[in-house]
Amino acid sequence: MSKSLISSLAVIVIFVFILGCGAGIFYQSKKDASQFDTLQSGNIQSQNTQSVIKDLSSKVVLSSTAYGQVSSINGRDITLTYEKDSLKIKVKDDVIIYAPTKENFSGVGDQPQVQFENIKEGDNLNVSFKLLSNGTLEGQVITIIPNLTK
Repeated sequence: MSKSLISSLAVIVIFVFILGCGAGIFYQSKKDASQFDTLQSGNIQSQNTQSVIKDLSSKVVLSSTAYGQVSSINGRDITLTYEKDSLKIKVKDDVIIYAPTKENFSGVGDQPQVQFENIKEGDNLNVSFKLLSNGTLEGQVITIIPNLTK
């Protein structure tokens, strides 16, 4: 082989090597940047979540309501299920629990009150709850919905 052909091949190999290194460095810098963007996006989502928790746990928001069937009771934690969604609510110690009957379910007149122990799996409940500043839900008022079809 001639010297000029070997020199040309060496120059081409070195050029391809440098081009490959440059492309690799460029790719890595873009990859790190996208990871940084994802991290920043996660921080924004975290800030949004904290902002929502702060807003919903303020004294301005008195309560929200959840409806569902009791799928489990563990201590003072009630898990409500509706269709395929579930929600766990910790019930406060001095919760008010109404248990209207089919006859007085219209809301007219006094509603009978019961103890927490009267709630059982399978009951349908309306639970008025408050979102606490630590992100947990606290059940404050419960209404056991009577089966109106019986």
